Amino acid sequence: MIFLIAGSQSPILKKQLNRLLGERLSAIDDFNLSRLDGREVLAQDIAYEASLPAIGAPRKAVVIENPYFLLKDKGKNKIDKEQKYQPLVEIIENPNEEIDLIFVSDSVDLDEKSEVVKAIRKKGEINIIPELDASRWFQYGKSYFRSQKAIIDNDALRELIERVNGDLNAFINEANKLILYKNQINLIDVTLMVSKPLENNIFAMTKALFRGDKAAALDIFSDLRTNNVEPITLVSMLANQFRLMSQIRYLDAQGYSLGEIAKRLGMPDFRIRMSLQDSKKLSRFAITRNLDTLYNLDLNIKSGLIDRYYAFELFILNFA
Repeated sequence: MIFLIAGSQSPILKKQLNRLLGERLSAIDDFNLSRLDGREVLAQDIAYEASLPAIGAPRKAVVIENPYFLLKDKGKNKIDKEQKYQPLVEIIENPNEEIDLIFVSDSVDLDEKSEVVKAIRKKGEINIIPELDASRWFQYGKSYFRSQKAIIDNDALRELIERVNGDLNAFINEANKLILYKNQINLIDVTLMVSKPLENNIFAMTKALFRGDKAAALDIFSDLRTNNVEPITLVSMLANQFRLMSQIRYLDAQGYSLGEIAKRLGMPDFRIRMSLQDSKKLSRFAITRNLDTLYNLDLNIKSGLIDRYYAFELFILNFA
């Protein structure tokens, strides 16, 4: 059988793969499971491995991780010139019932013009794992704590999800830390034990500015000042956020999909989606103008021409 599992959250990809292997193989060992990296192994060599029968087992699985050649945005790879895809297409179109060929991709933007993708769609099973939206994040969180024999209050779970900023690996790490502390977790536990990254505060401040909520932006700045975060740091991080929004707007205008933009910029799809929505509340000209203002603010603070706290507050109040 031929399988393709695709999604942007690596823990869920791993879980789906392990579940599939558990269903397809009676036991998992070096004799009936081969793992190949699509960035390192040629397509024709993948085809050869998928043609070899299992040794001492009724069936075997060949797992291909990082199959870049299935994606729209393939990038540049050192093995491109040596690739021969026809042998792989033939293996997919004429599969051995005793051998499972499993492609695992961390991107869902497949190249529908690829002969390999066409063959998989024709002969295989494709499992596209959707991103965790707000409701699915909550369900996943509840399920994860339940699986670890722990209970977390709803408001505590929402705060934890907010603080990990859509990073599933971070969620699992922080959840495990909380579970080691106690098995019934409330909002105070999360507030005390899970730090809110500076990037989250910058992201929240940017959202507040773009929706015109200067009071909320000033409140965030006040909290950061209490925690000894320097305005010059905030200027730099805000400038980076504005540059990102400008890039996203440009790529969106060029017709790139959210997934393609996320791949090019090395960011999660959900963050690209949110940044694009926020950025459209201002014109590209306004974003560029505010970037120039931040550049001048950086120079003035570093040269000591203006009080750094007053200058940053003034930037927020004059933002438009």
